[in-house]
Amino acid sequence: MSFEVIFLYPVAILSAVICIFFCSRLYKHYRANFLFLYQNFLVFIYISSFLNSIGIPLASSILSTENINTRVVIGIIFNPLIIPLISITLYFFIRFASTWLEDAIPRWFFPAYFIFWFCQLLLHAYSIRLFLDLNDSSLREFPTWFSDTTAIITQYAILLYMIWRSRSIGDKRRAHGIRTFALIYISEFLILDIITSKQLAAWIGYPRSFLIYMLNFLIHLPPLFYLVRFAKSYFQEPHLLSSDSP
Repeated sequence: MSFEVIFLYPVAILSAVICIFFCSRLYKHYRANFLFLYQNFLVFIYISSFLNSIGIPLASSILSTENINTRVVIGIIFNPLIIPLISITLYFFIRFASTWLEDAIPRWFFPAYFIFWFCQLLLHAYSIRLFLDLNDSSLREFPTWFSDTTAIITQYAILLYMIWRSRSIGDKRRAHGIRTFALIYISEFLILDIITSKQLAAWIGYPRSFLIYMLNFLIHLPPLFYLVRFAKSYFQEPHLLSSDSP
């Protein structure tokens, strides 16, 4: 049995379950809408992470261990499935940030947003057709790179906007909580981008895939634990009525 099956996959599943469980309890306790949106963000980001980080390599290893063309075809089939998941994941992250900031999103934004991602889906479909016609695996690299880059830039843009916008919030405790949460996430994403670089992965002697698998699931734990701490200190518990109260 491989190392991934023994250690990596259980750790990934456990971290996902812990994040979703704590976020679900947090929302049920405080009933804040931004917590519900963050819970949905975690659900979809873990689904897309499982599909991208575990589903594709696992399907490749099961169906073919030596045939490179089979692995390429599997990647081409799975990538268009990931596009809708990425768009929904970022949708909930945008809604989470705007709700916590109490900002109104223009009505035109989300139709334009989903049209943009639909165009990316069409680009992937077109790359599949070119690959089947020309049998050139390099044709699929640009759509995948473009969608991944778009997702990364969008995440950084949301977090930087949260930091910038929090300066104008009158509630200093909420503003500080938003800034700290966003800074934790930015530092986690930067660590992920640096550690999973090909050069550093080769230098420390671990397979790059191993680092991507681990960090994709673990980087959401520190921001969530801070969010739990923030909610407990920010939201006031309702006072219980005494037994002789009418």
